[in-house]
Amino acid sequence: MTDGLAARVQKIVEERKPVYDEHDVRLTKFLSHIEQTDNRPSVGSAAPDFMLPDTGGRLVSFGHLTGQRGLILLFIQGTWCPYCAAQIDAFRDAYRSFHDMGMNLAIITPELNGSTSVIKQRHDLPFEVLCDVAAVTTLEYGCLFRLPEEDQEFYLSQGIDLREKYGSEAWFMPLASIFVLDGSLTVQAVYGESDQRWRIGPDRVIEGLTTSAI
Repeated sequence: MTDGLAARVQKIVEERKPVYDEHDVRLTKFLSHIEQTDNRPSVGSAAPDFMLPDTGGRLVSFGHLTGQRGLILLFIQGTWCPYCAAQIDAFRDAYRSFHDMGMNLAIITPELNGSTSVIKQRHDLPFEVLCDVAAVTTLEYGCLFRLPEEDQEFYLSQGIDLREKYGSEAWFMPLASIFVLDGSLTVQAVYGESDQRWRIGPDRVIEGLTTSAI
């Protein structure tokens, strides 16, 4: 993580620790046990294309969004996740660096009820936020898992009902991940840990692009 992102994430962890620590540790162990990160498309494989509504309601695909070198996709959990907010701000601040490298960015979230517009406006983003209705694209990218019952109850105790946020009774939740795709939709890099508190910052992605052949 960048120093700024690392400091912000650490502050969030400390502030939430009395309430969230047991849940965070339990969820990390669960995601490691089911090897969720291994379900994502691997480096060198073809990534699924998509057709999703942007904040203006226009259906867009990879071809509409890619830069000269490719596209960076950020899969996030939504407006309710403070770690997602910190990561979004870090990538917004680094947008010019990515643009100068020929890369565009886009965020994908299955959160409904106008959340994509909220995210774009709240964070003053120069790139698009796409609504993954029914989480189909999130699933195709291997970033969807069913939350264990104990953690369902925990979120409800905190006033977070993921059934309402994602429009599904299945209690699915996205695995926050980053994909670097080249112009032919080939995966060049995948980032994201089982411990969803610790987010990859733009510096690491930029470093990878600097040494990449794309």
